[in-house]
Amino acid sequence: MKRIVPGVMMMVLAAGCGIEDANTTAEKTETPASVLARVERDNGNVVEFLELADGEVMVMEAGVYPNPPAAIDGIGPAAAWSKLTGRSDVPQALGIAQQRYELMRTSPRDAEGATERGESIFKDGLAAGSTSAAAYGPCDITWFQDNFCNAAYDWKMCLTNWGGGAYAQRGGVDYHKTAVCPTSGNVTLNIKDQVIRNVGAGGYLWYYRSGTNFDFRADVDNASGDTFHFAVNLNY
Repeated sequence: MKRIVPGVMMMVLAAGCGIEDANTTAEKTETPASVLARVERDNGNVVEFLELADGEVMVMEAGVYPNPPAAIDGIGPAAAWSKLTGRSDVPQALGIAQQRYELMRTSPRDAEGATERGESIFKDGLAAGSTSAAAYGPCDITWFQDNFCNAAYDWKMCLTNWGGGAYAQRGGVDYHKTAVCPTSGNVTLNIKDQVIRNVGAGGYLWYYRSGTNFDFRADVDNASGDTFHFAVNLNY
């Protein structure tokens, strides 16, 4: 039985448009993720490979609507890099992280001490639309759902034209696919206080991670007065 666990939103102040790094408080930048490699796609989207901790490799793409996201979700970091570049000579830092990633997959962590199993979603504000409403603007609802919501997962959430902020978290996760796309204003995506990015209307961010029994947490902050789409898809 899945149990809802209360959560607390943390609001931060940031400004800007499009996709950029967020300069936030010192507390939020003490343990930044390491950028292992970076690929610029032909359509202008940028894919980064980040290591949150040893072997915890995350693949993130920053794009501009309606550029399609890369078809790389669900494959390992090195395989994703090779698919994007057409090359087999994986950068050294990514190759070393890939080895740690494979070790984690073959030697699952003990679940004891991890975040308690169960989802936690806190939604601050009211939906400004619905999943069936047409939205023609910086991020069309149908486009967002087709790319980030309409698939089978063990658990998923798809908020559209939402306002105020949102988060989701769960322990014992083996795979996730997460995305945010503002429809007005600018929001901040905070990934475990290690990757913090601003996303402006007209831009989007999505990322995924595969592994074994890890803790997932994603927050959409700085969204007061703004609206956005937010998708969280988890397998465990």
